[in-house]
Amino acid sequence: NNNGHHSGQLHSPLPSVPKNPSERSQDISVMSPSDRDNDVEDSLLSEPMTSIQGRDNRAISVMTDIPQIQHETIFLQLNRFNNKEDLKNELYSVITRLKKEIKAHKLRIEQFNKTLDKLKNKHQKQMEQWNKWYIVELKYLGNEYFNALFKFLSTQIQIEYTYIECFNEKLKKLTRAHNIVHTNIDKWTMQKLQNFVKETIVTVTKMKVSSTTIQKKKALENVKKNIGTLQKEYESAKQLLATPKCDHTVRQQTIVYFFNTVTSDYNEKNDNLVLTTTYFCEEHLQEKFNSFILDERCQIHTMYIKQWLINIRKQHNKDKITIKSIYQFIETLIMKFSKLYSVDKVTQSYYYYVERFAYICIISIPIIDEILTNLLSGHKGKKEHTKLSNKHTYALFCKLLDAKYISNGQN
Repeated sequence: NNNGHHSGQLHSPLPSVPKNPSERSQDISVMSPSDRDNDVEDSLLSEPMTSIQGRDNRAISVMTDIPQIQHETIFLQLNRFNNKEDLKNELYSVITRLKKEIKAHKLRIEQFNKTLDKLKNKHQKQMEQWNKWYIVELKYLGNEYFNALFKFLSTQIQIEYTYIECFNEKLKKLTRAHNIVHTNIDKWTMQKLQNFVKETIVTVTKMKVSSTTIQKKKALENVKKNIGTLQKEYESAKQLLATPKCDHTVRQQTIVYFFNTVTSDYNEKNDNLVLTTTYFCEEHLQEKFNSFILDERCQIHTMYIKQWLINIRKQHNKDKITIKSIYQFIETLIMKFSKLYSVDKVTQSYYYYVERFAYICIISIPIIDEILTNLLSGHKGKKEHTKLSNKHTYALFCKLLDAKYISNGQN
């Protein structure tokens, strides 16, 4: 973690927080003012320069001046040197320190990127698992947690780049100055050399990472706390929901409870029975029903869905699938599902509900959706659809297909 202490003298301190002075005032390295000079620094900030690479055009700001105490420190430290060679070497040692600093930031970027790659891999694997087990809550919580982490790390990387950019600009000026000193060391007087080096150090010290970046850095502390909370939520949900095996009795109780609730909350009396092309009643209820059918840990999936999808893929390649065959599978599934989980004992009207939820569930499976899209955009499929629409048994299913694949395509 990067809390402003890692590069001592070279960083601009955090603005407007005149607490614990974190900057160590050491030799005349292109240092920032210590924290007690914050307010002075803020009032002296001039318009920020445009950044060199345009990554964030407020990457570097240049102060109109540095606090008097810094002028004095730089002056005193440079006055220690009695000969020109020592003065030149001091300038060189500042360059060396700055190069080390840049290297440290580059290393940090490398580490952040490695962490980011590992986390992306972990995220992908976990999402694949929750998709197989159709655990909607874990997909949601997992995405929220990992996306917050990715954002945190990306911001860290962005901040590191801004520091490197700022330090590279300082380095250019210092290197140019060092070359001028090298060329003129014999021609210039000690006084002139001292003034030139002092001028250079002051100019470079005025160059800061912009306050925008400093604020971003401060904001990361809150983001970190939030990530901690999200992680706790996600981990406890995993403990509760991500069991490799699915207990049949527990699942049956959940399903019976689901249908008891749905049938009493959604009915003709309440005038809220909505069937769209993506859900029946409400989206979250449809998702819940889908999990009963598509969760790979459960009996209904292992006994019926899994093999059917394998066969469908084989037939798809041979162009042998019909609307009727998909309809017939769904009808068989409704009967098996209702018997297996005792839904038929919940209410007399159970079939009305299971049928609508099941239609949506099955046509939402990507491979089935793809097959129906192809079928109903061709002459053969449309012809079959028209024929089936006239038969009462297939009426509702055909109406749904029409809304999703035919009328929709004409708009």
